[in-house]
Amino acid sequence: MLLIPERKYAIVYRPADDEGNVVIQLQGRKMTVRHHQLRLLVRADQLYPDDYDFSIVFDTVENLKAAHTMSRKFDPNAVIVVCEGKEEK
Repeated sequence: MLLIPERKYAIVYRPADDEGNVVIQLQGRKMTVRHHQLRLLVRADQLYPDDYDFSIVFDTVENLKAAHTMSRKFDPNAVIVVCEGKEEK
């Protein structure tokens, strides 16, 4: 997506709700914008295969490392933090 006022590229994190608000990720931060401020450049099905793991795009490096560690072995210090609904306006 192209964020029109700023002319910057963004990725849709959550599609538009009933009021037309879209959550996007722009330069590592999530923000809510109105759908009319966005222009579609490339559809997601053209960029990513059906089984693509979007945690690579949207998750923090610390969470990815912790998930990798937890998949390999038990580590009582490994913690994955999920911050839902904490986007900027």
